[in-house]
Amino acid sequence: FDAAGTYFYRVQEVSGGNLRVSYDDSVYTLEITVIETDDGRLKISDWRFLLDGKEALGAHLTITNTYTRTSGSGGGKHPTAVVKNTVKE
Repeated sequence: FDAAGTYFYRVQEVSGGNLRVSYDDSVYTLEITVIETDDGRLKISDWRFLLDGKEALGAHLTITNTYTRTSGSGGGKHPTAVVKNTVKE
């Protein structure tokens, strides 16, 4: 950061293109507050994730993808596996 202030970043997953995966389409905003310390250095004083303008996750962000696999022999579908990746403070 080059100045004190509040910074906003758009955070979303980019589809990996796997046709068996339903990718999380949530779009979050990362809000970062930067302050100037007494000695003139910049420091992050707070950060949080927002969803639709409301604090939804605090310092945690979870991306949930759903993977459906098919059996090799019968071609039937197996139960869906849910994969979650969480970013924590």
